[in-house]
This record gives sequence, structure tokens and C-alpha cells, in this order.
Amino acid sequence: NWLTPGHGSGVIVTGIFGEDLMRFIPSQVNGPTAGTWRWYVDGSDVWLSGTQENVDAVSVLYGVNANVTDVLMSTTGTALARGITATNADVLAFKPTQNASGTVTTGVGPASTGTYALYFKGGNVGLNDNTNENLDGLFVPDEGTPNPLPSLYMTTSGSFTVPGVGGTRSDIFQFNPTALGTGTAGTFNPNLVLQGSQDGLSAFDVN
Repeated sequence: NWLTPGHGSGVIVTGIFGEDLMRFIPSQVNGPTAGTWRWYVDGSDVWLSGTQENVDAVSVLYGVNANVTDVLMSTTGTALARGITATNADVLAFKPTQNASGTVTTGVGPASTGTYALYFKGGNVGLNDNTNENLDGLFVPDEGTPNPLPSLYMTTSGSFTVPGVGGTRSDIFQFNPTALGTGTAGTFNPNLVLQGSQDGLSAFDVN
């Protein structure tokens, strides 16, 4: 499980801020939950700080030997991460440092290192309202790139309208890319993946 808390503390990890990512490693599920927390990405180590750069959506891509290659993230406001600018309708790809063979991720933890790229540019495909169309939920299945490009499953903090589909903060919608990065292009599934109002979620911000 992944989450992006505000400032907090715990037995293992302390001093967590909104630009940081924690990893929960469960030892017991399907009942009373138990496990341990680990610091996964220290945002201040990798050029994220302040309320505008709080992370509010995360997904992870894996490579060889289930090795993490990209931590995809969107922020609550406009972020500037080592020369890469991203609005809250965009998705950044943080690429943690790998070992020489690319089989072990070494750039995660309390001393995070790595680089950035722009993974998804929302403004290219109709996500232009940075108040309501702030991406606050993200899932990208690890289907392998570049063929096929994986779909993005997203939620927003308010109502959204993109070509072919619209919804509210309680809905999940799907983007099928033909290109990613600064030249993001593609189409949206005209059918919502989840229409929250049909499942009693109208009052909630699904993320």
C-alpha cells in the first residue's frame, strides 16, 4: 500500500511531510491489519517541497526482477522538479537510481536519489481546470512499454470534462494513450470505470 501523509510520526519513521512517500509492508491482512512502515521516497531529497508539491496521486512501475523503475506521481499544485514543470493535472515520473546492471533499485528510502521526466501532460488532452481537474488518484498497470502503452486510471478532486466523457470526484476514468510525455496524446474511454453515484459514493472524493 502507498500513501502520502501530511506531517506525522511513528515508531519507525518520523518527520514525514506531504512530499514524502511511505511504504506499508503488511504482516497480516484480511482482519486486524499489522505490519511495518518504511520511508520510500524522501521528497526533499529529490527537489520536492512546500504545499504545492505535496504528492496526492501515486502509481509504481516495475522492471526486471520486480525492480521499481518509475514512481509516478501527481502533486496538489504546480511542481518544479529538477527543471521539469508539472501542473496538478500532469504526472511526473521519478526514476530512482539503479545499480549498474539495472536490476536493483538503490535510490529509494530516506536518502532518495534519481531523476525526473514528464510522464503524462493533462493539458494536452483536455485536463485544463487546475481547481477541479487536479489529479488525486492514479493507477497505471505495469503492462510494459512502449508496446502497448499502459492505460491510466485517474480520479480528480472535483468534476471533470474531457473529450468523450465527464464525471465527478467520486468517479474513475480511463485514458488510453498513443503517446506519453510532453507529447501526450490519446483518447478517453467513453464509459466510466467506476461511477461512484451507483455505488453510494456520491459524497466521497474517490482517490
